[in-house]
Amino acid sequence: MSDLSFRSMCFTYTNHRGVTARRWATPLGLRWGVTDWHPMPGWLLLAFDHDKGAEREFRLEECQFEPTAQVPQ
Repeated sequence: MSDLSFRSMCFTYTNHRGVTARRWATPLGLRWGVTDWHPMPGWLLLAFDHDKGAEREFRLEECQFEPTAQVPQ
């Protein structure tokens, strides 16, 4: 298991277009702010999205975390 997958988590996310999908990501940071896609201030999770292969910011209000979610192997 890589270091990234050890700290990774799975969650359900609804993006700014209303599309809901399961995400697998490794958290990198948390901040209060806005983005081009989230113009209202809120908590944003900066994470490495393993499916996209890039860093992304997720608005916490749009995340559904499950404590027993399994990380892909």
